[in-house]
Amino acid sequence: CMDVFEFPNRKAQLPRGEVTWNEAKTLCESQGKRLCHEAEWEKACKGPQDFDYPYGRDYVAQMCNLSDELSPNRSVQKSGSQVRCISGYGVADLSGNLGEWTSARVAADAPDRVIKGGGADKGAIASRCAARLSDDPQAAESTLGFRCCAGLR
Repeated sequence: CMDVFEFPNRKAQLPRGEVTWNEAKTLCESQGKRLCHEAEWEKACKGPQDFDYPYGRDYVAQMCNLSDELSPNRSVQKSGSQVRCISGYGVADLSGNLGEWTSARVAADAPDRVIKGGGADKGAIASRCAARLSDDPQAAESTLGFRCCAGLR
């Protein structure tokens, strides 16, 4: 029940970045969906094998659109262009490309929202399935986007 690609969920199209948490929430709701819960996002990333990265246990910089010492200034790529950056559940680009807003708060009394997946400007630590970044819900950055989820119908 998770979009295969980052919003607007279209393969070979640039996903939408520079979106605030409220904009992401509204866009998902306009499609009858919602922002993904942190736990379901992480499960989709780890896949049935419970990997550390969508593609396996060990970090391999070339698997997903992530920055490294050889390519420190990567930009966002079209959805699905990293053909090996697929989770065991068939979800693309969960590591790198865009960091993704989730519905989760950092803490119950904090306004900041949880971001999963790192982004094209991040590296190994931020791109782990279990990594947890955060930002103010009004933040809008070129490497910050989202994907939508839906409950069972």
